[in-house]
Parts: sequence; structure tokens; C-alpha cells
Amino acid sequence: FAIVSVSGTVAVENPQAEVSTFEELNAMLQWKFQEIIVTKDITLGGTLYPQTYVHIIGAEEGVTLSGNGTFALFNIGENSITLENLTLTGGNSAAGGYAEGAVKHGGAVSATSGGIVLKNCVLDGNHSIGDGGAVYTWTTVTATGTTFRNNAAAQRGGAILAAGEVSLEDCEFSNNASSWFGGAIYTYASGVTAVDTDFLDNSVTAMDGNGGAIHTDSGPITITGGTLSGNTVPQGYGGALYSGSGALTLTGGEFVKNSARSGGAIYLEAGSLTGNNTAFQDNSGNLGGALQVMTGTVQLENCRFIKNVARDSGGAVF
Repeated sequence: FAIVSVSGTVAVENPQAEVSTFEELNAMLQWKFQEIIVTKDITLGGTLYPQTYVHIIGAEEGVTLSGNGTFALFNIGENSITLENLTLTGGNSAAGGYAEGAVKHGGAVSATSGGIVLKNCVLDGNHSIGDGGAVYTWTTVTATGTTFRNNAAAQRGGAILAAGEVSLEDCEFSNNASSWFGGAIYTYASGVTAVDTDFLDNSVTAMDGNGGAIHTDSGPITITGGTLSGNTVPQGYGGALYSGSGALTLTGGEFVKNSARSGGAIYLEAGSLTGNNTAFQDNSGNLGGALQVMTGTVQLENCRFIKNVARDSGGAVF
């Protein structure tokens, strides 16, 4: 990189650095390096606070940044971040409890107004005392080729809580859990777009929780391809998907062996559901083995319902 003098100060043009220790990584973030290559696995000595936009890249796929169950990994505040070819594990926003200034949300990455981009990453075994077991942001999350597994939130969004749009392509969410809403993903008024993305064995544990894989309050959900299987809400609504009042659009894909008290695969509170060439098989619930629709419109074309079971009413649709 080039270093030039500007009015008696030192500025860095296109700053890039290679790091192999926590101390080096932390220093480069404080010095506002915008591209950092991590060459070795690093166990963090504390939460990292980038001072500007940064792109952090694993020199090889799977280079690990670990909080060792002790620290949240990144708190980016109003900045944005791109993480690539990294495994983020052992992030724990619960470590500081409810003390003033402690990171309460987002075990791996927490943001207020900064966007988060994930490329070919693995987020595994992160935990939040609040929302977003792995990722928490008030803006957008974009992930490609990324796996979210074994993350947990004490409140909402076992893997992700976002107030902005969540865009996913070729991703996998498996064995994530939340207590309240969205075993994998929770959004407010924003939407979720998932292309060729699988949601496997995610869960919500609370008595009145909703959305074993995805919960949106009012934003749209668009699912293209992918498998949603084994997602559960034992005492709530929408084993795989809970849609509050937005538009739910399905193209292809399959819902298999999801379960909930109502709406074994999908619970539509209001809004609309449009489906084309989507399969529903072996889903189960008390009401609506595959789908429960409270209000709104439903239009399905070339969809298949196979061996879905309702213990009370509506084996396929209620």
C-alpha cells in the first residue's frame, strides 16, 4: 500500500494489511485499515470495534476467529463490514451480562446502522443474551455461500435479527434456536429473500413463539428453491415460516417434516401467499398440517401436498 503525507499528517491510500494475532488485528482496525487478510486462526482477547468500513478476508477458507465463548466478536456500530472466507465461532454477547456498555445482541457481529456482508463464511456456535445469536443489525444483511449453524438467541433470531433487508443465496441455516421468534431469522418491517438456501432443524422454544426458521412481522418473504426441513415450534405458529402481514412468495423448493401447533410448515397471519411448483410433505400441526391462513389471499399453482397431518383440522390447509 502507499503512504502519503497530507498537511503534516499521515494518510493511507488503499490500506491493506496481513495479520496473524489478535493484537495485530485490533491495531489494524484502530488504524482504519480497510482490507485485512487473516493468515492464521485467532482467539480474540476482546470484542473488536472497527473505526471505519473494513473487509476482512481469511487467507484460506475456514480461517477461524473465535471468542472462545467469552466475547462478542465484532461491534461495528455505524460502520459497515464485509467478512469473507472466515469461520466465526464462540462469540458470546452474554459475557458482559446486562452491565452498562456490554454487547447484548449479536454474538458474532453487532451493528446499529452498519450493513453486514458475508461471503463464504461459517458462523457456528455463537450466542446472544438478547437478539441475533450470530448477527444483529438495524440495517441489511447480505450472505452468499455462508453457513449458520448451532447459533442461539435468548430472545429473537437464533442466527440473525435484522431491521433491514436480509438477502441470502446458496446459504444454509441448521440447528439454530431462539426462545421467542425466528429460530433462524427474525425481521421487523423488512423482508427476507432466500435463493437456493436451506433451513434445516431450526427451532423456537417458547410457549407462544413463532417461525421455526423465519419470522417477519410485516415484511415480505421470497423463497426460491431450497429445502426447509425439520424446523419446529412445538407450542406456536409456523414450523418453518411465520408471515405477519407481508407478501409471501414461493417458487420451487420443498417443505418437509416441519411442525408447529398451528401451520406445520407455514402460518400466514395476513397478507398474501403465492406459490408455484413448491412441495409440502410430511409436515404436521394441530391446525393446518402444511398451511394455516388466518386472513389474506392464497394462490397456489402446481404445488404438491403429500402426507401432511393435522391432529384437529385441515390436513393440508386450514
